[in-house]
Amino acid sequence: MGSAEDSLGRTRPAGYLASQQHDRDTAAASEKYGDRRFLTEEELAAAKKAGEARNKRFESGAIPQADSGSDVMNLTSMISEPANGRFPALTPKGKEMYAAMHGSYKPGQTVFDSPDDFDSWDRCITRGMPVSMEPRNYNNGIRIMQTPGYVLIVLEMAHEVRIIPTTPRPPLDPDIKEWMGESRGHWEGNTLVVETTNFNGKTDLTNSGVPGSPPLTLLRKASTSLSASRASIPIRSTLKCGSRIRWSLPSRSR
Repeated sequence: MGSAEDSLGRTRPAGYLASQQHDRDTAAASEKYGDRRFLTEEELAAAKKAGEARNKRFESGAIPQADSGSDVMNLTSMISEPANGRFPALTPKGKEMYAAMHGSYKPGQTVFDSPDDFDSWDRCITRGMPVSMEPRNYNNGIRIMQTPGYVLIVLEMAHEVRIIPTTPRPPLDPDIKEWMGESRGHWEGNTLVVETTNFNGKTDLTNSGVPGSPPLTLLRKASTSLSASRASIPIRSTLKCGSRIRWSLPSRSR
């Protein structure tokens, strides 16, 4: 991870992130944790042991099956609101949308007879937002670049580029919908604040099939703290979709 300076001489992040370092893809907490935010020492030790076994299993053979994780989060969930770390129950509309969803990542689906039985990620169109910014078992690279007035986030998975303007401009017409939404950013000191709207609602919100329904608003804040060899970029997110959901991803990069 390196840094760049904008036209005012302020340090800005530029470089690479690898979100697979968080070996436990803990988007939502298991009910066994109750409202606990952190793992116990015993649970963390068990998670580290499981992660090491996973890495050994996936790295065996001529071709690695997945990227290896280097760190294990001590959080029970990346979700911090609601307090139990789980997604709120689906509304009747949400249940209707879930029933209409298709894809190999939808739990329980067994019929795949036509392209319509696969989702946008199966077909390498997009993972959508916010899930594309979260860890998965491979292709976790995230490249951050900056030009005057823009920040670009290049995602290794599906090879997508989020182009985020950071100068004032009018919002996009609400009738125009996009797979990844339309992002607008601005700087608050060393924190990049990005608000994304205009989603088309055709992608999942998670790796495990939570449907997304417009209007959605995603607010993300990424702060950078630079040293000679490492940058720390914690990312905090708020999703407004009927209920408000907040989560965080304490990312690091070399």
